[in-house]
Amino acid sequence: MTYAFRITCTLAGGDIESKEREIPLALPALTRPINVFLSERENQTDILFLTLWCGGFSSEAEARAGGAPVKTALMLAGVRLGVGIDVGDDQVVSPAPQRKNGQPDERLQPVVHGLQVVPEIEGMLFVSLRLGRPGTPISPGDFEKTVAESYGLGKQPTKKQTLAAQLYNQSHFLWSDAARFITLISAVEVLAERNRKRESIGSACRALVRTHCGEPAVKDFMRLYETRSELLHDGEPASGADLAAELRELDQLVRDLVVRHVAAT
Repeated sequence: MTYAFRITCTLAGGDIESKEREIPLALPALTRPINVFLSERENQTDILFLTLWCGGFSSEAEARAGGAPVKTALMLAGVRLGVGIDVGDDQVVSPAPQRKNGQPDERLQPVVHGLQVVPEIEGMLFVSLRLGRPGTPISPGDFEKTVAESYGLGKQPTKKQTLAAQLYNQSHFLWSDAARFITLISAVEVLAERNRKRESIGSACRALVRTHCGEPAVKDFMRLYETRSELLHDGEPASGADLAAELRELDQLVRDLVVRHVAAT
């Protein structure tokens, strides 16, 4: 028997512009083909479900080892593309359907949000699920290129880098600009290291931005961090502030910071 890895994730804030519901994904150093299946969308506000399938592995362990770096690459690709790709935490979100006679059947599989390994059996069935948001156009070529670049880094992000990337991706699933803003600032705070016990988190964040994005970005971040303080203390930005515009600026800054931080380690 052979095995396959299946990665189920969601994409928000963007759209893969393909008339086909199945597109190929070629990655460096992975000789087996990956097929990406795109869910149907009734409108542009629906969340797009992506299901990646790659088979032909001789064991469950080999399939899992093959799928784990692909899942990481997808998470980082969301940051690099400026959209949200939620790769989940490998938890079952829809249980496997049952046969009427109650007997086990390996063809009936649960849906896992994230990475799962399954035997390659003809007639396999997964329960489907749905959720909901608008977006940035992404060509299949750009999608493949960006995932391949992330995969080609050949490194496992640290726990802090992983959390920062997850926060960035998750921010695209939030409808509230204020909630997105706080979430993005949190992604910066996760990466900040305080060298002295009395050093403020704000000071540590400024040093982090200076190191990876340069001095001009520090001034922008200080202004954006002040907006964060206003949101936390008052529940809204200062009168006359354009939160949507500041959110777009912060999104770009956090994207650059996370990508450069991962590349530098």
